[in-house]
Amino acid sequence: MYMGTGLDEEGILLAIEQLQPKYLFISFDDERELEEAVEFIDLLQEKNENISGGFIGRKGIGDQLNLQNILIGNTKEEWDGWLKMPE
Repeated sequence: MYMGTGLDEEGILLAIEQLQPKYLFISFDDERELEEAVEFIDLLQEKNENISGGFIGRKGIGDQLNLQNILIGNTKEEWDGWLKMPE
């Protein structure tokens, strides 16, 4: 399910509470957005430990922040590998 960019944090939290997804993927364009997304995923996982978060964005940013385990990649093969990682 795609939620778009217009949904605020409260709306996302409500949707996740109602839908109970196993995975949530967030895209980012720069380091600031990635840091905010990581903080948001941390908040979600505090509320629901069954959710796993992954990020899609410029690979160099994640490498700089040492977050390779949460960047899901750019190809189907990389996505499949990420999904198989231990939670």
